[in-house]
Amino acid sequence: MRRHSRITRREFIEASALAGVSLAMKSGDASELTSGGGDSISVVAEGNPTPKVAHGMDLLSRTLQEAGISCRMSSAASTPSGSRVIRVQVNPANLPPNARRGEGFSIKPSGNGIHVSGFDEAGAFYACAELAARIRKTRELPMNVDVDDSPRMNMRGIPLFLMTAGTYMYPIVKSQFPWFYDKPLWIKTLDFLAENRLNFISFWNAHPFPFFVNLDRYPQARMISDEELERNEKLLGWLSSEADKRNVWLMFQFYNVYVPEDFAKARGAEEGDQDIEFSHGYAVLRKPTPWAAEYTRYAVKEFVQKYPSLGLYVCLGEALHQDQSEWMDDVILAGVKESGKHPPVILRNWALHDDLQILKNAVSSYDNLHTEMKQNEEMYAVPEPDPANIRWIQHSPSHIINVHLMGNLKPFRWAPPSFIQETAKDQQEMGAKGVQVYPLWVWYWPYSADRNRLLQIDRDWLWYAAWGRYAWNAKRPHEQERQYWAEKIAEKYGEGSALDILGAYEAAGRVMPIVPRMFWFKGWNHWFASNGLMLDQTLTGTPIPYTNIEKTVSVEKYAKNLANRKMVGNGLLTPAVLTERMVSHGAQGVDLIRKAAPAVEKNKEEFDRLQVDVEATSLIAQIYQAKVDAAVHFVAYQLRPTPENEAKVISALEKSVDHYRLLVAKTNDAYPAANDIRNDIPFPFNPPSTSPAANSIPRLPHWRDFLPVFEAELEVYRHLLGNNSGSVK
Repeated sequence: MRRHSRITRREFIEASALAGVSLAMKSGDASELTSGGGDSISVVAEGNPTPKVAHGMDLLSRTLQEAGISCRMSSAASTPSGSRVIRVQVNPANLPPNARRGEGFSIKPSGNGIHVSGFDEAGAFYACAELAARIRKTRELPMNVDVDDSPRMNMRGIPLFLMTAGTYMYPIVKSQFPWFYDKPLWIKTLDFLAENRLNFISFWNAHPFPFFVNLDRYPQARMISDEELERNEKLLGWLSSEADKRNVWLMFQFYNVYVPEDFAKARGAEEGDQDIEFSHGYAVLRKPTPWAAEYTRYAVKEFVQKYPSLGLYVCLGEALHQDQSEWMDDVILAGVKESGKHPPVILRNWALHDDLQILKNAVSSYDNLHTEMKQNEEMYAVPEPDPANIRWIQHSPSHIINVHLMGNLKPFRWAPPSFIQETAKDQQEMGAKGVQVYPLWVWYWPYSADRNRLLQIDRDWLWYAAWGRYAWNAKRPHEQERQYWAEKIAEKYGEGSALDILGAYEAAGRVMPIVPRMFWFKGWNHWFASNGLMLDQTLTGTPIPYTNIEKTVSVEKYAKNLANRKMVGNGLLTPAVLTERMVSHGAQGVDLIRKAAPAVEKNKEEFDRLQVDVEATSLIAQIYQAKVDAAVHFVAYQLRPTPENEAKVISALEKSVDHYRLLVAKTNDAYPAANDIRNDIPFPFNPPSTSPAANSIPRLPHWRDFLPVFEAELEVYRHLLGNNSGSVK
């Protein structure tokens, strides 16, 4: 994807010294790391290493030093006779067939040393990192190591939002996104991604170009000061270099058509134009104009020329309602071609009007094209991807499945490894070549939802580690994986609690994916399932359509069939079965996390936070079960308004409110908010059509903000059912 210059051995030694590794500066001399005793190990590169290979060798050398093993950096010519040698090279011909693909590698014993070979420079980097991980674990050089490996997915990454609060249109400046300018945080993040073999970051913003390139042809498009632009240019240059060393590719996702407001008005755009909306300093165009096309093509060309190693990630839909294919081919791809460079371009399948034709046209127009489509819309319901991905996979050179936003998982620590493994396996078997995995609290990166604001890469380490492992290769034996994750969890909490904590992750992790299998609301591609639902929404919601699994009957149909004494039939899963599964998984998770608690040896505070998440998830399962029961009894009451049916409705609603009070108490000190953007579910609702409690919900609500509304709903139904003879609708 990228072109990289090689660095000389002297440059490699100097860069290593800057990284904190003590290397001699005399050209041609071996350079010894002085930590540890015993025989010295020479780390040798064949030829002048590229930045990736050099960084891998540096990582390997530092790991040897930290393990107390004396280490020498040397050229092949200066390696002492008889010394142990780790020889690093890029040599595709030296690899077995299963490692002979991009990022593939081999680690083999070789005489008195180890031979590390990569299919390409990325493979050599991962080989060094793999050997370093094994040294770190045993604190010795594993002379019997024999590994051949390569990824099943060549693109494995995460998105980071340079936008916030559900709004795309934010200036990329330090005051808005201080984390973007935090170099120590970037080193920590990039090292974490590299450790988990995640190899790309996509930055999302409505229109990023004026923040990184001087578009001097269009002075009205300037959106930041000269000083801010210079800071951004330097930062992005530094960041791309550091990312490249760790085999992390950077790209920018942008929406269409967004242009700076001042520029649009200078070209004659006016307030009141039905095809243009002005918002947050931007003009948002619903259909193309010649001046917008000319500007966008120029902006793309200038950006690609300045940053040829970065990728573009194109969202044609949402705002743009017509001529989407022409905009892609004649504006965006034309700008890329005019740059004289050849970066990767990703085309999103989102809000496209003739998606397959747009894809075919783009593929025929540009030969470094990738595509992307969502897993289960903006939820995470089942391991199986939306079957619509198959159509694009059949026509795409390289298709990425996007595990997008996951509104049903927030704000908890969600990471059952087996569920993620199933998902990656299904994606790979479908033919996907990549996966993009959202942070669990993406709108407020880098911090988590917790009250004490943890870094997401620390809190949700298991989420990223599991995705990195299974995007690389999902076909791994179950028992081997159980042991692997138990060892990882033991490193964090201690060996005695590891299997029970893993079991709690697995059991609790099966709860929330069930919710969208019962409840989906047309027009709401994203909603926060942990909030709960009003009774009427429980009846109007339908199962998520973006799956290809055993089907579920809606609560309303199920309730009517029960009330009319009809069978559901056709092998459909019922809401009663699914809510029972939720409750059972939740209870199992609680049992296991409580069993683990006495054996936790370290990181007790983080374990306590995990326990809150597991117990809160179990309470949510019980809330849903009670609400579904209330809906079923309410339909029966509508048909037969007997005191017995009335009592069942009220009893189930009371139970759901009781569980909700427990949920509020459980999460009150753990989380300041349950959602990371404002959402209209569980509101609006009916009855009643208006509610002071609903109107007082803050922009980022906690469960305690919803509780008064559910309590009010209970009182409404007590009143309506107690004073009605069956006319409640």
